[in-house]
Amino acid sequence: MTRKLILLLLTGLLFPASGLSQGIPEARLTPAAELEKHRDLMREAIASDERRDFDAAIARLQQILQENPGDVGAMYQLAYSHFGKEEYGKSLAVAYTGARYKSQQLSAFYLLIGNNLDRLEEYELAIKVYKQGKKSFQTDVQFPMSLAITYLNFGRPEEARKYLKEAAALDPNYASSHLGLGQLYFASGYKAQAVLALCRFLVLEPDSSRSGAALKTLQGVIQSGIGPVEESKIAIVVDATLRTDEGDFNSANLALSMLAAAPYLEKNKGKSEMSLAVENFSTLFAVLSEGKKNQSGFAWNYYTPYFVEMKNRNYVEAFCNYIYHSGGSAEASNWVAQNGAKVSEFLNWSKSYMWRR
Repeated sequence: MTRKLILLLLTGLLFPASGLSQGIPEARLTPAAELEKHRDLMREAIASDERRDFDAAIARLQQILQENPGDVGAMYQLAYSHFGKEEYGKSLAVAYTGARYKSQQLSAFYLLIGNNLDRLEEYELAIKVYKQGKKSFQTDVQFPMSLAITYLNFGRPEEARKYLKEAAALDPNYASSHLGLGQLYFASGYKAQAVLALCRFLVLEPDSSRSGAALKTLQGVIQSGIGPVEESKIAIVVDATLRTDEGDFNSANLALSMLAAAPYLEKNKGKSEMSLAVENFSTLFAVLSEGKKNQSGFAWNYYTPYFVEMKNRNYVEAFCNYIYHSGGSAEASNWVAQNGAKVSEFLNWSKSYMWRR
């Protein structure tokens, strides 16, 4: 490594983003082996990062790199520490240097470079780096996901939706892509599509810090199908502007409006929250199964077969209780606790489901 690059690493000089206008050069350097004497320092640095004591981590990592400048593990951790400290220019400089090495951390360096550029609001450069990384690391779902986030930050939701769909197709079990799609579908006028994407997210992540908010969003999407309820009058909201480029979900959207009105109907008085939910989702998935065949559009071809098969296999009850227990429903939590075998059967089917790409 040249004296100039060593100085860059040790001082954390700001890296000019314009230097990335041509992308990241090919990785040609060979990393140095980690030294035995540095292992304790590295563990201490990682522990400091976890405590958000970034200054302590940076001091230890700089010591490692003074003695072993080609240690790419320490280089990545140093870039990560500067990023955690919101020193994005310094993190970018270190990550750019690390990306010149042929190492197992190469894809992580690409991502960190893009993340820093995104935080510096150098959106076009971030997109260039992510696309370069996506081309080099074609099975890494983080690249299309990062592109989606940056396009959203850049105010370009259509491109964001494109890459969220790519992430979902690349790794159907990557929960964040479904959450992002559900939120973006709803914001963009795709109501039924939003419901399916959010439901898929909740199957994958039913009890995380994000799950309760996702369930509220799902319920909000469904409730958007009716207007204010006054005495015994319920106004059904039919949006004539709903888009069909993701598949023709007009019948499903009408069904959602009817489902939102269901709790207020005389015939449903006395029914529990979960019994109504099971009935409602069964109806929705039945409507999907009767939809027009040979449709085009990602949401129709990707999500619809999963939920139709779920209904055909009689897993809707397990599905509903499983996703609703994250929202604090005592009824759903009790059902899940008492029906472990049914929940396991449903989840095993879901995990082995063959997704269309």
